[in-house]
Amino acid sequence: MRKKRGYQRDTPKELVRGTDEQLRTIADYCSENPNWHIVISNPCFEVWLYFHKEAQIPNTDMTCKALKTEAAQLEKGGYSPAKFIPNLFDAISNAENVDSDKAHFLPNLGETKIYQLGKALIEIIGKKDFEAFLKKL
Repeated sequence: MRKKRGYQRDTPKELVRGTDEQLRTIADYCSENPNWHIVISNPCFEVWLYFHKEAQIPNTDMTCKALKTEAAQLEKGGYSPAKFIPNLFDAISNAENVDSDKAHFLPNLGETKIYQLGKALIEIIGKKDFEAFLKKL
């Protein structure tokens, strides 16, 4: 069964960060401009956080609120950048492994494209300098 594509919302009252049409417009603009890129998590940023600690989302139909709760429970004391940033390489690998359509800008539900940004940052910073940064955390 094909996963849902399209931006998902928790409730009708939730602020919509972008409709499919708006996201397509942004993606088209980025593709026409050098060094402009779009990275999206579906349904929310917490998908990316989850991949820092786990290889898969247990239920891709989870709401953003549920994902936020789950992500906070992955680490004793809840979410803290200092506890998640050291797992950037795991997050990149985990997110890339579950990306079912790497060529499409919009991830399926329970997936994220933020790993592309992570890879670009590591390429710019350099693995050695990133590891030196981690030692300072």
